[in-house]
Amino acid sequence: MSSDADTTQVSVNNQLTATDNARVNQQIATQFSGSVIHQATVYTSLPGDPPHVRHEVARAHLDGDRPRRAQEMFGSLLTDGHETNERAYLYVLSVLSDRSYADVTAELSEEIRYATTTAAHCPRDEWRDALDVVNALLRYAHSELGDGPLAQEFTITVQTFGTLSPVRQHEIDRHMELILSGAEQERLAAQRKYQVAVERMSGDRLRRAWKFFEPHPRPPAKWLPPPIRYTNTGWRDATLGCVAAALAIAWVLHSGITVRAGVGLTLTAAFDYLALRCRTVWQTHLCHTDNVRANYQPEPFRPDAKFDLLVDSCFRDADLGGLGDISAGYRGNLKRRLQQQYSSDDVYPGELKWLIMRHAARVGQRRIDLQAESPEAQRAANLQTVGVAMWAIGLAVMVTLGHVIGLFLAAGSWWGIVGIARILSASRAYALLDHEAQTLLTQEWAWYYHWLEILADRPTDAEMAHWLALDKALLKDDALRRANLRERDLVTHVVLTQRAPYARKGRVADGPPRYERYLVYVFLLTRYGMRTTRTHLDLTTGDVGNEQHQMFSYDAVASASVTEKRVRTHLADGRANIERTRRRVFRLTLLDGTCIAEVKEHPSATDDETPDIDEAQETATVQTAGFDRALRVLEAVATEGRDWIARDQERRQRWARNWCTRSSTIARQGHG
Repeated sequence: MSSDADTTQVSVNNQLTATDNARVNQQIATQFSGSVIHQATVYTSLPGDPPHVRHEVARAHLDGDRPRRAQEMFGSLLTDGHETNERAYLYVLSVLSDRSYADVTAELSEEIRYATTTAAHCPRDEWRDALDVVNALLRYAHSELGDGPLAQEFTITVQTFGTLSPVRQHEIDRHMELILSGAEQERLAAQRKYQVAVERMSGDRLRRAWKFFEPHPRPPAKWLPPPIRYTNTGWRDATLGCVAAALAIAWVLHSGITVRAGVGLTLTAAFDYLALRCRTVWQTHLCHTDNVRANYQPEPFRPDAKFDLLVDSCFRDADLGGLGDISAGYRGNLKRRLQQQYSSDDVYPGELKWLIMRHAARVGQRRIDLQAESPEAQRAANLQTVGVAMWAIGLAVMVTLGHVIGLFLAAGSWWGIVGIARILSASRAYALLDHEAQTLLTQEWAWYYHWLEILADRPTDAEMAHWLALDKALLKDDALRRANLRERDLVTHVVLTQRAPYARKGRVADGPPRYERYLVYVFLLTRYGMRTTRTHLDLTTGDVGNEQHQMFSYDAVASASVTEKRVRTHLADGRANIERTRRRVFRLTLLDGTCIAEVKEHPSATDDETPDIDEAQETATVQTAGFDRALRVLEAVATEGRDWIARDQERRQRWARNWCTRSSTIARQGHG
């Protein structure tokens, strides 16, 4: 298990410093509810699945920023003969996604042409139109258009792009971003039917996005209070009191039964019975109140248990308005309850966060008052007074009738009444506690179903990836605007993301992690130098802030590096079996030793998530962070300095000529 202190650092004025100003208990509490795994099957495909299921899974991988897995699955569908325009189009996008022109090798180019040729045999539809636009954009990518035929053809392509649906336009923008030149992207932007600033808040994001990081709630269970034990004093008082009363009655009988003695004994027995009933009610509520108060007493020296920090965090966030001290006992009782009910290893604390939050709200709304007496307790106290009065009347009757022994009878009967009431009250008090527990359980089930209704429209992983992609596009556009640059002024750009300090993490099974908050690094590379921007992004609200900017020339860059921590296992014969990346750290350093950017990513388990994470999920983490592309571009800058621009331009033009030449050859062969 890795701590957040190891996984998150913040660069202030582009100098890397650790953020140690957070409260320690808050940090740990966040870790206990910071990782959520949704058991969805959108990324799961089994051998023998029909083509439409494999297609849906492949599409989920592409939409979820896992293009390499999507490329593999779409390619398999096309190879198996399940050819459609949609699959050919999505396959080409998966090949191009997260790749620059330099990554599109001759082999990948042939695969793209194979998919295009496959689609040529299918009836024309919107997918075929979108595929034609992608092929045309590839043809003109990085070409020197000028004012000749190529420029006219590209203008037609841009106009065709404008006829596509907003969804297709966004797909092409998103997955071909690293392929297209700045001039092409600028031309396409004018034809968009959507606005990034508007689209990024679509799908009711403000109301729904935060739900992705909420775990599926665990149903409540009845909290059975500990049994109330009968006290030895109760049995002692009952026994001795009954013996004393029996001896007094025997003495009266031995002295001879008269009418007055019979009336006195009858009235005394009736009043004692009434006194017993009243005393029992009072004793029951006294026992109940004592038990409740005992359960709500804080335990200052109790060691922290599984749920304690999460309970304290939820009550602190509930803003109880001065009830913090009063709620200490309530919190203590809730901690003990959760620990005794859900202490097994298969219970994840975050699953009960909803329950803790509702109890915190219950205290904050003053739905409970541990300091006040209940109406039933006041009624019991009144009955206790009535019971004493009944016993006194019985004593007065016996003395008035001339039976002095009635004093001993009254004393013995009261002694017995106290003992018997104490014995009877134990079971009745437990019944009251059980009734309260059942009432609370009914209320908690209502809370549970209400919470399920709130989480019913939880966003999908594809929606989270869609919002994040648009957020990164917006931050890039903002960085351009602040620098007074246009797309055509860029040689290239790089966007890196890192988990913000103490941000919650959520992902679906076998999917890449999504974080509640990010640190987003944008590198804009122009002909004259590099501009970097680091921004805090809240994925749940789309809010951005705490921007930091830095500008420097290419000659000032000393190195761009990625430090990797890998674990490699071997078979018995010495062959390598599995190689897993546990940690990658990207650093960009200037000649004076200043580290202007340090981005960390931990593909391995963090927080309280199980460390059993497969290699595919680790790879997905690295892919979504953008480490490989950043390293290729910035390594070239560090190695070649300002000369990298000219060499990069030469490589782009050579790639464009080769692509156009091969495309023309294939086209002539097809016509022939």
